[in-house]
Amino acid sequence: MFCLQEPPEQDSIKSAIRTLRQIGALDEKENLTSLGQHLASLPVDVRVGKMLLYGAVLGCLGPVSDDPYATQIKYPITTRLTPIHAFPH
Repeated sequence: MFCLQEPPEQDSIKSAIRTLRQIGALDEKENLTSLGQHLASLPVDVRVGKMLLYGAVLGCLGPVSDDPYATQIKYPITTRLTPIHAFPH
């Protein structure tokens, strides 16, 4: 179980929803689109995820994945996670 010390600010939530709508991951009723479902399965920022998905679909994933911004990919197997017991209750 993962616990947040503080809930996110309302402005942060609104900004995230706005970004997800702008890239086409959420529809007008805030439901995930097909794109949003694919992006949710990727361990990257949604903008990078969309770039990688479109690169794969268009057959140019090599040049897209060479973009320095795309190097922020975090693989769950190699990423160090903070154990839950490290957070105060």
